[in-house]
Amino acid sequence: MSSNYDVDELLDELGSGLRADVLLYLDRHLIQKIPFLQGKVPQFVADTISMFQPHVYKEDDYICK
Repeated sequence: MSSNYDVDELLDELGSGLRADVLLYLDRHLIQKIPFLQGKVPQFVADTISMFQPHVYKEDDYICK
């Protein structure tokens, strides 16, 4: 993807239906790996994944204590 635009800003400009479709398509491989999201209404899945924030952890890092 080009760094000349902000993906979140572009997604905010879309209507909710089209935004959900784009998010579901872009994150389809991630969605398939999360059992909690299976069988849920597409709008719920899109709303949920839109709140995800990427984090990078090193081996042996504690994610929670």
